[in-house]
Amino acid sequence: MKAAKARYYSRHNDRLKARQRAYHAAHPEVGVAYIRNIKVADPEKLRVYWRRKRARKLNVSGAHTAEDVYRIYAEQQGRCFWCKEEVGSIYHVDHHMPLSRGGTDDATNLVIACPSCNLRRGNHLPGEWAPEPKTPAR
Repeated sequence: MKAAKARYYSRHNDRLKARQRAYHAAHPEVGVAYIRNIKVADPEKLRVYWRRKRARKLNVSGAHTAEDVYRIYAEQQGRCFWCKEEVGSIYHVDHHMPLSRGGTDDATNLVIACPSCNLRRGNHLPGEWAPEPKTPAR
């Protein structure tokens, strides 16, 4: 049964995709509602979608899922990879080896970082950049 279904989809792929494009063009509210529901139910899933889209645009290999991000967050115990500060629910997923410098979008190349470390780091390699020490809040 599965083989027959796969053959059907491979033979009629162009026609099926055209029909799908026509449906989405005629019903844009369906796509908007889908994105809105994902944003509420699992925001990390949506962020993975946008990171993956950027990686495809840069023609980078590898892929990761929202579950990979949750696993990495747990492994790092909710702390920034660079400065070791607790990040809580506001964190960035950083590529250890930047995509623009030859890194992959695979889960093995991801780390959780606080927004300040990730934004200051830019596309520097790990040896080229060190986080500034955090000053205690007054």
